[in-house]
Amino acid sequence: MIGYAGRMSRTHVRMSLIAMVGVAPLGGCVFDNIRDIRDDLQTTNQRLDRTEQLLVQVGEVNPKLVELQGQLDDTRARLETIKSIDQSLVEMNATLKSVDKSLASLDTHLASLRKTLENIDSTIPFLKFADEEEEPGPDEQVAAPGSEGAAGSPASEGEPERPPAPKETPKP
Repeated sequence: MIGYAGRMSRTHVRMSLIAMVGVAPLGGCVFDNIRDIRDDLQTTNQRLDRTEQLLVQVGEVNPKLVELQGQLDDTRARLETIKSIDQSLVEMNATLKSVDKSLASLDTHLASLRKTLENIDSTIPFLKFADEEEEPGPDEQVAAPGSEGAAGSPASEGEPERPPAPKETPKP
């Protein structure tokens, strides 16, 4: 009789033989699979390294994007201000157009009134309703050269008149 240990040994031996018989036909299959797995792991590690590099670049770009977003928000606010200014200018332009029409109407009316006054003046010359051609005022008069008593000359300003300076004759 074989004891308990002997039965275990036989069972282990049988199992080992079955495993060896099952693995023997596989040959290098396991090693080929290990090489494929190793190659796949290397490729995956390279991709992970590249992904880490890209994440570092994204980390550097993110603060710049936040800054650009702030600038974009400022630009939008300025654009809204410009739009409101533009709307105000459009309203002012409409008001100025109506003022321009009123001024044109007033100009036409005043031209008609001037024509009427000129007609009255030509009919009744002593009334003088219409203005004559505008004459230059005393400040605007220009003295002719050599004329005495013209504006700006010493006599008209209250200074005594000076005699002309004697002419020098050349000495021989």
